[in-house]
Amino acid sequence: MQIYGNQGWKVFLSDNVALNRTALRIHPDTNGEGTAGCVGVREDSQTLIQLGNYLQNYFRTHETFTLTVDVTDNPNYNNAGNSSTGQ
Repeated sequence: MQIYGNQGWKVFLSDNVALNRTALRIHPDTNGEGTAGCVGVREDSQTLIQLGNYLQNYFRTHETFTLTVDVTDNPNYNNAGNSSTGQ
């Protein structure tokens, strides 16, 4: 999960039983378009590094957060259980 070959980060998400999804992550999506089902963030290198630093600082004082993914034409949008908890 590296950003343009140097710094990397990832956030583990809880399994989403309602959608039968496991091993979900949030991470930079820079090595080609698309992920294997994770939430891939596509931004320039500096923005991805800033986001990684923000998340690292966030988890120093928090254990979890709730993530709701709202992507146009996402087949899972409006399905039951379209949120996960990040760790």
